[in-house]
This record gives sequence, C-alpha cells and structure tokens, in this order.
Amino acid sequence: MSNKKAAEARRKAFEREEKIWKRDKLAFIAAVAAFIVSILHRVLFKPDVMTGEKGLRAVFLFSLLRIILGLAAEVSFGVALGRIMLIKRSEPLVTAADTMDKKYGSRKKKKKQSKAGRIAGFVLLYGFLFLMYMSFGVRETALHSQRNITGFSKFDNLSYAAFAGSTFMDMTEGETVAVEVSGAHIGTDSISYAMTSRRYNSRRHSSLTYRFSVLEDGGYENIVQVSEKEGKELEGILDRGKTYTVRLYKHSGLLASIEEKQYE
Repeated sequence: MSNKKAAEARRKAFEREEKIWKRDKLAFIAAVAAFIVSILHRVLFKPDVMTGEKGLRAVFLFSLLRIILGLAAEVSFGVALGRIMLIKRSEPLVTAADTMDKKYGSRKKKKKQSKAGRIAGFVLLYGFLFLMYMSFGVRETALHSQRNITGFSKFDNLSYAAFAGSTFMDMTEGETVAVEVSGAHIGTDSISYAMTSRRYNSRRHSSLTYRFSVLEDGGYENIVQVSEKEGKELEGILDRGKTYTVRLYKHSGLLASIEEKQYE
C-alpha cells in the first residue's frame, strides 16, 4: 500500500477517534449532570404537604419524580460507562496494512475474545455500581420517619417505589384505619451521623443531624410523619390532655385526618 493511502487511512482513523471522544465526553457530562440533579432533589426538596388527599398526591408525585431522576442517573451513567468500556477505539498510528490484517487476518478470533471480555467487564462493573447506587442515600431521606413507621425498604430508591405504589392505591381506594391516640403531640424524629475531619494535624469531630416532624402519642411512639409546616400548625392545636381519633391511609400510613374523640 502506498504512503499516500496509508496517510489517508491514518487521517480518517484520527477523525473517527475524535468523534468518538466527543460523544464520550457528552455522555459523561450528561451522566454527571443527571447524578447531580438526582442528589440535589434528594437533599434539598421535601413535600410541603403530607396529610389528606392533597398530601397523598404530593408524596406520590415527589416519589415518582425521585424514581425518574434516579433511573435517569442510572441509565445515563450506564451509557457513559458503556461507551468507555465497549466501544473499540481506532488505532490511528498503525499502518493500513496492519489494520487490514487485524480486520481480516489471524487476529479476528482475538478481537472476538477481547469484545466478549469488555462486555463481561461492563456487566460486572455496572451491576456492582448499580447495586451501590440502589443502596446509596445522601444520608437523609425526605420520608425517613414514615418509611420506618410503615416498614418500607431501607434502600432509598426501593422505598420511594413503595411510597409511589402505596399512595397511588390510597388515592384510588381511599380506605383509612382509625387509631385512638392519647397524649398526641408533635415531636421530632432525628438521625445523626458522625463526621471526622483532619485539620492542622488534628482531628475534629462533629455530627450531621436531620430532623423530621412526627405525630407522637403520650408514650413518644411515632404514629405518622407530617411535613415541617404541618407540624407547626398541629403543634398549636393538639392538647396532650385529650384523646384524638387519628385516621391513617391504609397502604401508605399517611395522615388522613385527626379529630378530638367525642364521648357519648
């Protein structure tokens, strides 16, 4: 093969490589952006309403959006990882003769084996990272207290799927369960995480605490989680000396209504 044709082959290989890297760069940026948006939604946003029919819709939409953002992050990351691991890079510095030999010669079997290895590596690595992401929470879950009350999965993404399904059933059926609560009041459920940092050859210990408003009974047992705004409103209404009839939605356990018990 002439030097002119070899140079042309190298030029085209360089162009293909440049296009591939540009696509990979865009895929990686999209994956990072989707992941950041997913994390920000999990950390910064909470339902403002969690009681009544309006609360059911708010929690359902919140959970649905959380699932969509989570899936977008997972899919975009998979695409980016796939482009990095599965796409066979061009080799612009080899001669055209070597390229032809690799394509049609004795190395064809090795090429198939190499491709199979890349696919297997991608499946194993992405499966591992997917499981890590499924179990990953930015420590706080907006519906943390309610998740514990209802016994939903500790995995954040699975718990949001449970909330989406249970609130949808509650919106459809509208069934409630009545519970009598004595000493009802609004309490604070909190989770804390120890944080250690190094500075000037010394360790500094601190904690990161998340707080949630919950309706508690006289024994300080959590009955149902409410939003921070609703908690402040109920705080000025509830009287610990009275008994209340609390109606909870059957599937999600969210608060449908609360009324002072009437004695005949």
